[in-house]
Amino acid sequence: MNTKIASQPLHRHAATPLRTGLSRENAILTGLVGSVRQLSGSPLATVCLFGELRAFSSATSLLEESDRRVVMAMSRRVLESSTGLWLRDLRGEGVVALPTGNGQPSGLRSFAGVPLVLGGVRVGCLAVLDFHAARADHDPLSILREPAGVISALLEQWRETRRSESALAQRDRMIESVPDGLMTVAHNGRVLSVNRAAQNVFGITADGTADSHLVVDVENGARLVRGRDSNDVLSQDLTVLLGERRRMLAFHADGGRRVVELKVDSLGSDVDDRLLVIVRDVSQLDEARQLLELHALIVEKTESAVLIMNSRQQIQWCNAGFERICGFGLEELVGQDVRELFFDALAKDDGREAFSRTVEHGEAFNEELNWRGKGGRSFTIALEGHPIFDASGQLSKYVALGFDVTDRKQRAQRKSDFVSMVSHELRTPLTVIAGALDAIAEGVAGPQADFALELVRMGQRNCGRLSTLIEDLLDINQIESGVTRFDNRPIVMAMLMRDALGSMSKIAQEAGVTLRMGPLVNEAQVQADPRRVTQVLLNLLSNAIKFTESGRLVELSSERQGDQLRVIVSDQGPGIPNAFKPKMFELFSRDPSVEASGKEGFGLGLCISKGLIEKMGGQIGFDSEEGVGSSFYFDLPLLALESQSTPIAENGSTPA
Repeated sequence: MNTKIASQPLHRHAATPLRTGLSRENAILTGLVGSVRQLSGSPLATVCLFGELRAFSSATSLLEESDRRVVMAMSRRVLESSTGLWLRDLRGEGVVALPTGNGQPSGLRSFAGVPLVLGGVRVGCLAVLDFHAARADHDPLSILREPAGVISALLEQWRETRRSESALAQRDRMIESVPDGLMTVAHNGRVLSVNRAAQNVFGITADGTADSHLVVDVENGARLVRGRDSNDVLSQDLTVLLGERRRMLAFHADGGRRVVELKVDSLGSDVDDRLLVIVRDVSQLDEARQLLELHALIVEKTESAVLIMNSRQQIQWCNAGFERICGFGLEELVGQDVRELFFDALAKDDGREAFSRTVEHGEAFNEELNWRGKGGRSFTIALEGHPIFDASGQLSKYVALGFDVTDRKQRAQRKSDFVSMVSHELRTPLTVIAGALDAIAEGVAGPQADFALELVRMGQRNCGRLSTLIEDLLDINQIESGVTRFDNRPIVMAMLMRDALGSMSKIAQEAGVTLRMGPLVNEAQVQADPRRVTQVLLNLLSNAIKFTESGRLVELSSERQGDQLRVIVSDQGPGIPNAFKPKMFELFSRDPSVEASGKEGFGLGLCISKGLIEKMGGQIGFDSEEGVGSSFYFDLPLLALESQSTPIAENGSTPA
């Protein structure tokens, strides 16, 4: 026999799968060892495997610990030989130093053992021992070789059995872990086995498949039925579905239904022509697919423009809405640099650089951009884009949704041009009328009757109203068109507040209203346009005085709100009705009760104030309670101490 000595310690061979079912195997080994003992006429026979005493048969009693040590020492010597080891007298020949343990010598005198071979490797030995020295004419090795071959064959058989069982167990675990339903069935659908996924699809247990049949109807779906007498079972042959994948309904035991893909495959004639049925639950995939198709349909049919571009700002896809706006087809757009193809290259500042910086930093954008379409036609799209990042956090693409605002921009431009034209055309005659009325009031045309002077003063007041209206309309027009200029610089808000309060003192006195300065944050600085801030202050103070009854109080104050400075104008007027509060800052918006009271105004002041404050990076709001009063406020970002410089007054001088 071609064998070799294992190079590793004996106990390491125990990794060979022989551990399962040790009780049964040891019992067989013990029986074989007993037969060997009787055949050899020895009082003791053993089997050692993988450095362990696995079985022994004794005609006398159990082995002592010292005897066990001798057996194990001799078995190691056997593994070093190719044919076996026979020692007639362990003591007399002095071949090996025998371990005695605790000073108690072993009583064993003779030893004969042959190797046990597993897969070409010596893994143990079959041995017989005696408490007497053996006769010289005795040859126990010849007796041991045949039973050693039997035991080696058994070991090989057991190992293969264990391997097969392990492979089957591994296969079963794999089948159970597969997300698809797997069933083995006969040609007529009789269920032979099911995995857990198939049990979930049909709502059954492994025990519930006994005497069950899989009935497949390509139109009505698949279901499990019990019993063999069903007409459906008797009439069907699943082999007609071999190799086909069909989408159908699967009926659950609780009455529910699922959408599945069912495929029938043959397992081959070597397994009695059984069939393998694969059932994949695609209910969620089907719903997701339908939802994606619906979304794709909505995206494709919407009038809005949908654009997808990569991180290099090259177009990857667009919908029909974008094609309609720009005039190009998808095949002309894919791969094109969105900046070169669509931005208005003739414009002095087409927003290209700012757009590129935004995209390169992976930031969302919401811009109105002038682009050119096919044939040089220009158009404007309000485009809102959002970045998409991959799993590593790198910018992958942008998805942008846009609306064609060309007509709206053109209408806004026409309105702006019209307002500017009308305002400028009205200014000249209004200036002439106001100058003439002033001259008459000053007596240039001679003495006038009291009635005539009253008419002149009425004309002067209305000229002032018209002049204010024109200025307000121009302000609104400039704010909406984005051409309002701001001279932002560090200012001490308390300075402007004191100046505004002084400017309104005469008007407050005439109205019988007390005008008072409240608590101030004296040293706080903001970055703003002093003229525009003053305009807002005068507007808020004017409104507060207008709606406060004689004898009541109007207060101007400021306070810190985190990194913001809040300026507050509080009055003791009638308050704002709850129904009117949402319209407070709308253009030409006036409370009906105010109009009924005869108080002058056009509903422009608060709208202008809101636009100015927001353009300077702030926000405006109010708190009001009917019958108690109102507080209008605006917030502007405070300058950090390290960035503050010497504040400049409106006239260019530094404050005292």
